[in-house]
Amino acid sequence: MEARGGCLVVFVRDITQRKCAEQLLKQSQERLSVANRAGVIGVWDWDITSNSIVWDEVMYRLYGMRAEDFDGAYQAWVSAIHPEDRVQTETAIQAALRGEREYDPEFRVVWPDGSIRYIKSASRTQFDEHGKAVRMTGINYDLTEQKRAEQALSSAKLEAENANRAKSEFVSNMSHEIRTPMNAIIGLSSLALRQDLSPKLHDYVSKIHSSSLALLYLINDILDFSKVESGCLELDVHEFKLNEVIRNIFDLFFVRIEEKSLKFLLDIPLNVPLNLLGDDLRPSQVLSNLVANAVKFTDAGEVGIKVCQLSAELGYTTLRFCVFDSGIGISSEQLTHLFQPFMQADNSITRRYGGTGLGLTICKRLVAMMGGEITVESVPGKGSTFCFTLRFAVSAANQPDCQSVTAATLFKDVSAVQEEHGKDAPAHPATHEMVAAVRGARILLVEDNVINQQVAQGMLEHLGFEFDVAPNGQQALEHLQRDSYNAVLMDLQMPVMDGLTAAREIRSNPRFADLPIIAMTAAAMAKDKDASLAAGMNDHITKPIIIRELRLVLDKWVKVGQQFDDTNHTESPPSELPVFSLDHFLEMNSISPASAVNLLRQFSKMYLNAAEEVKLLVNAGKYEEAGQFLHSLRGAASMLGAKELSLAASVLEEEILQENSVDGMELFELKLAQTLDTIARLPDGSHNSG
Repeated sequence: MEARGGCLVVFVRDITQRKCAEQLLKQSQERLSVANRAGVIGVWDWDITSNSIVWDEVMYRLYGMRAEDFDGAYQAWVSAIHPEDRVQTETAIQAALRGEREYDPEFRVVWPDGSIRYIKSASRTQFDEHGKAVRMTGINYDLTEQKRAEQALSSAKLEAENANRAKSEFVSNMSHEIRTPMNAIIGLSSLALRQDLSPKLHDYVSKIHSSSLALLYLINDILDFSKVESGCLELDVHEFKLNEVIRNIFDLFFVRIEEKSLKFLLDIPLNVPLNLLGDDLRPSQVLSNLVANAVKFTDAGEVGIKVCQLSAELGYTTLRFCVFDSGIGISSEQLTHLFQPFMQADNSITRRYGGTGLGLTICKRLVAMMGGEITVESVPGKGSTFCFTLRFAVSAANQPDCQSVTAATLFKDVSAVQEEHGKDAPAHPATHEMVAAVRGARILLVEDNVINQQVAQGMLEHLGFEFDVAPNGQQALEHLQRDSYNAVLMDLQMPVMDGLTAAREIRSNPRFADLPIIAMTAAAMAKDKDASLAAGMNDHITKPIIIRELRLVLDKWVKVGQQFDDTNHTESPPSELPVFSLDHFLEMNSISPASAVNLLRQFSKMYLNAAEEVKLLVNAGKYEEAGQFLHSLRGAASMLGAKELSLAASVLEEEILQENSVDGMELFELKLAQTLDTIARLPDGSHNSG
């Protein structure tokens, strides 16, 4: 620019970055100064050329030294380092001097009084124009308290892991020790109930059997809680059908619902996919527990299950399951601790209804394991509703025209089985029919406990199997070399040779590559099952052995064509009993086949003209009496295993009481006629016990 004939040149430079850097440097220096004054960080400088080290005042405190005791030489500093850390520390220094990396190790120093401190170091190395290290400047600060906290945390974690492991081992050992005598109590009482006992003895043994089963459920609850708490439960993802899960729940509680004269309601809308991918065992366990509670705490009215779809994404569905009842309900105060272990609504609940208080805790944690949540709404005196949400992958097998599932369609599903296979085909095969294809097969029972041998022998005899007994794994191998068997039932813990070793020995022989080996043991933990399968076994069932479970597992694995001459079972009903689930009847009521036939004949005499009696009552306008008559009939039919007749009577009862209608009469007459016809065709001698 011009000024009086002259010229002024102006240069402008942006120094913002420099000012910011100066400000940051100043702040850093201030923080370092504060830290230094607080005795937190010590600063050191090492002149490599002269081998002299200069410490500030804090450094002396970090090393527990006085200034006059430190001569400033490199070796004086090295001598203060813990002997176990010197090599790695000096190695780090040499790497820094070579320019490979900065020097920033952690090491221990030993104070003159013998105490040990943890130090963290950091530094920068300066090099001359030839690349030779000439100076190293850095800091030290004390990590001792941090290390102590880390060690305390690590020790606490290790202690917790050890305690958890010890608890798991204790639960596993106690489970094994309890299950062994329980196997004798449940097994022998079950076998005794299949004999012709006097009414008084039958009552005694029946109570022993039911009480032992209650104790077994308690043991299983405690074991499940232990598994969930320790995170040992794993999910087994596979394809399953939701309607089959619901039907199994219905079958499980049908008799108890009928005994209490409750209505069972079920609602699964059309848009709910029935073919899913997931672990059906866990939602079944949750539903079973919730339905069991609903039935237990409801003396009159209804219980039910409702399933709805909350959302549907590509290949996935989120379902909401609700179990509701019209029972005693729960107060808002009691709800606050409902899901806590070993807690029930109040002490009077435990006294009146029993239970461990673990069921809901297990439910909550199982649902959480599957990524869902469980909630409850309840009104005292009016009932409760427990709901939980779960997300499943949807199987490609879902069809768009699948029907909704209700209590009525459960009945239709049973009837459809008969229509498909002929009207005289049983909806659920009876016990003797289910093992017809394998009866007479030879089983090698490997068991060292004499009482357990007796229990297993009695069950195998009842199911019609031939068997030999080996008291240990070594003798089992000898039996297999001499004879042929269709399956091996193998205990795990035995003298001479245990079951796992024996299984591995059997599998090492190509001759036995396809021989089914089934663990039958009191070892009930997941690791025990994994060990069985790893040793080459095909399946794993736990003691106490329930005869129904034994039958199912043998039916699954034993494949032979030999038929067994059933001369030893002449007291039993024939294998085909249309419209009856006789095996369910025998299992649920712990009754001998001969007694079952007698009860069937009594039922036939009592309700021979049931349809006509109902019609007369309805025509006379005595709807309540007709309902009571049907209610009594359906309860008796349910106890005898005549589920179809019981359901038909239930439908007709509800129609008469609510609508004064008899639309279900034709179906009731059909099922009554089929039931009575089945009883009439029982052989005359089938009720003789011999």
